[in-house]
Amino acid sequence: MDASAILPKSSVPAITGILGCVGLGLGFSLVSALKLSPGVGLAILLGSTAAPMWAAELRRNSASRFRDLYLIPSRNEIRLKFENFMAAAIIWLSILCAMQATAAQFISGFFEVLISWFYAMPIFFVAYFFSKTDVGRESIGELFRFLSRRPGSTVPWLAIRVHVIKAFFLPLMAHAAYTWLVRADNAEARGAEPTWFVTWFAVLYLIDTIFGTLGYMTTSKAVGANVRSTETTLLGWVSALMCYAPFHKIVAAAGLTAYQSKYEWHDWLTHGGLVFNVWAVAILFFSTIYAWATIVFGLRFSNLTNRGVITSGPFRYFKHPAYLSKNISWWLISVPFIPALGVKQAIFHCLALIFVNAIYFTRAKTEERHMMRDPVYREYSRWIDENGCFARAAQALNPFYRVPKKPVRES
Repeated sequence: MDASAILPKSSVPAITGILGCVGLGLGFSLVSALKLSPGVGLAILLGSTAAPMWAAELRRNSASRFRDLYLIPSRNEIRLKFENFMAAAIIWLSILCAMQATAAQFISGFFEVLISWFYAMPIFFVAYFFSKTDVGRESIGELFRFLSRRPGSTVPWLAIRVHVIKAFFLPLMAHAAYTWLVRADNAEARGAEPTWFVTWFAVLYLIDTIFGTLGYMTTSKAVGANVRSTETTLLGWVSALMCYAPFHKIVAAAGLTAYQSKYEWHDWLTHGGLVFNVWAVAILFFSTIYAWATIVFGLRFSNLTNRGVITSGPFRYFKHPAYLSKNISWWLISVPFIPALGVKQAIFHCLALIFVNAIYFTRAKTEERHMMRDPVYREYSRWIDENGCFARAAQALNPFYRVPKKPVRES
């Protein structure tokens, strides 16, 4: 009989996310008290959230000390850094221009933050050139050397994929954080939704998007947030990109994800009644799990990458708590099963939301396949299969239930 699996230690301590939440709370209080503009406010929130987490992770990662700074970088080091910068600029400008042309309304908040950081840009450049980063054959600068037809150069595919992921998702996440900051700072009752519900819903998604934005901003080895590997399959990329602009517009244009209507949960239930309040709390409960699932990543949140295995927080109970809670909350918010617009329309809305659920199910499975290359994740997967909520529920319902053995993919 196989020995029981042991839950691996999480790559990010719980205290890291807690410190980030404390910093975010202090920053939000400052932004609200001073009534700062959303662009400046978001910049402050990102800094106040990141600072305590960076400090904690720098202290925890013994490899990162002041010795990791170049006091006087050599000419060769400066040249390699410049090549890294130029190669990254090619990718970032290409993607940002494409996004501006196809989905400008979904990234405008990102540029608001950049404008607020304009005068700090020289500091960032100095810090970049005086800090040790990867300038070897696996760095993004190898792309510049390859395009320059330098002998012996190769295409650094991993570095390219990392920069494509960051250049695509960072503007989207920053814009989402910008939008939720505006809503959280000016929360008012919408229709029959009470103000307390609107406020907390906006705050939860603000927390989620702030931590998500920092994840794409921070991929440094100094804080252990470097990318170990990325998704390489077409299905993995397509299922992830279908959930974001501008690709989600293509799917929506076909009507495949049109599960929403103007008739939502607060239109269905009697305002202020017991069921109304219980339903609202249920939505906030699943939204809290969703935000919590991002907080526990600390500085390491990112789509399509492996940056360490998270086993704490809600990941102790489910492999994909964010996807699960988000999809359940969509059913509770949109109530597509209510035939307010007719039975046919209710059936159509339900099928559309099931299609959305199927997209996230596919994302979950492709992520598992990618992460199973990591031995730590394989041990975590075994532990969840034996001790997760679904396994315990199956054991409670069927005393003869046994965890099915699954083939393990080594690479």
